[in-house]
Amino acid sequence: MNERTFDQRPGGTTLSRVEAHEVQQRLTPGEENAIVKWCFCQDDIGFTRRLDMVKDMALHLQKKCIGVQPAPD
Repeated sequence: MNERTFDQRPGGTTLSRVEAHEVQQRLTPGEENAIVKWCFCQDDIGFTRRLDMVKDMALHLQKKCIGVQPAPD
């Protein structure tokens, strides 16, 4: 961290790296926590978590958040 950033951060004029990129995230921190909980629950009941399953859950949460209706069967 350079001196200018160090000097500005205590005054609240510069965001941390995580805070600065929050608007670029597809899921909210709460949705991310829900996926983590879901993964632990899957593990507790003996299911192996696969990357495609986690991705599907993330897409499901994202679609639910923006109000996209599922396609009819």
